Amino acid sequence: MKKQVHFFAQYYAEQVDPASNWAVISISDPTMRKEVKLNPNWRYKLELDFHDIDTEFKGFTLFNNDMAKQIIDFMQDMISKDIDVIVVHCWAGQSRSKAVAKFISDYFGYLTTYPIRWDEPFNKHVYNILQETYSGGSLKIQYGNI
Repeated sequence: MKKQVHFFAQYYAEQVDPASNWAVISISDPTMRKEVKLNPNWRYKLELDFHDIDTEFKGFTLFNNDMAKQIIDFMQDMISKDIDVIVVHCWAGQSRSKAVAKFISDYFGYLTTYPIRWDEPFNKHVYNILQETYSGGSLKIQYGNI
């Protein structure tokens, strides 16, 4: 089986009954974590709470290098466990989760349902921090609007 990464809205992720070789990365706003009702059968789960923003705002949580490291470490662990499917969800399934899914596809070789192009809308800050953290901080690429 080809390894796959899927990104969904929270509602759809909550409907998934995972196989034993599936894992989930659950992304929520910090104040909304208690609203996430994932199936209890997920064996492998990473929960991260941050807002869908790309610059710091008072009272909001910005995705950072520590969170990126958690995703990278989680993925390395999932690869060692031969996990075939990674599900990534956020509230709408279009910005934060799409950025994480694109990173997992680009850097870990998991296939997305369809290729995610850079000019599509997703949280570029999340992707850039993941990329920078994965490369040990030596890679800093800034992409403008395409």
